[in-house]
Amino acid sequence: GGPDCAACPTCNDGVQNGDETGVDCGGPDCAPCGGGGSDELFAHFFESGWDGWQDGGSDCYRYSGTRSWEGSYSIRIRDNSGTASSMTSSAYNVSGYNSLEIEFYFYPNSMENGEDFFVRYFDGSSWNTVATYASGSEFTNNSFYVATVTVSAADYNFPTNARFRFQCDASANADRVYIEAVTVTGIGSGSIIAQGPTQTIRQLESTVE
Repeated sequence: GGPDCAACPTCNDGVQNGDETGVDCGGPDCAPCGGGGSDELFAHFFESGWDGWQDGGSDCYRYSGTRSWEGSYSIRIRDNSGTASSMTSSAYNVSGYNSLEIEFYFYPNSMENGEDFFVRYFDGSSWNTVATYASGSEFTNNSFYVATVTVSAADYNFPTNARFRFQCDASANADRVYIEAVTVTGIGSGSIIAQGPTQTIRQLESTVE
């Protein structure tokens, strides 16, 4: 501490340091680490509004119709206009977790072979692409899917202002992905830290045209 040295370790700085056995827990000075429990940070379905998500711009839209898995509403992203083709969450404090599980439902429409969309994570200073889903390999058009991405504190900083983003990377306005039922769960500091983001995807039976 002081003007010339690095800050002294504390039990609320979001870093495993000093004598801690986990992030801000364990050791002689901090509270014991939890047993690996989890907390749902949010679950957003967009039925009554944007649920704190930001409309990226001209290629992002709150949609009502049959391309929404749960209820009537979803967020449509299209084209490849950078942030204008994206939806971005509010900021969340994830500093006390070892991993984050992002689950969402989506419906792709008119995405040509190889066109894709990203799941991105803001680590407090920069955006990171943690999952990519491409037409022809991960999905086909006009079907519903549920996907899960797990992000680890072993690979990314877990700050007090983390954000999440879905961003389309297609080629035209007719290339669309509808995002729905987005849930993020924080896995407690007592759990084992896995290496690398992992992702799963499953096609659902319901389809529409």
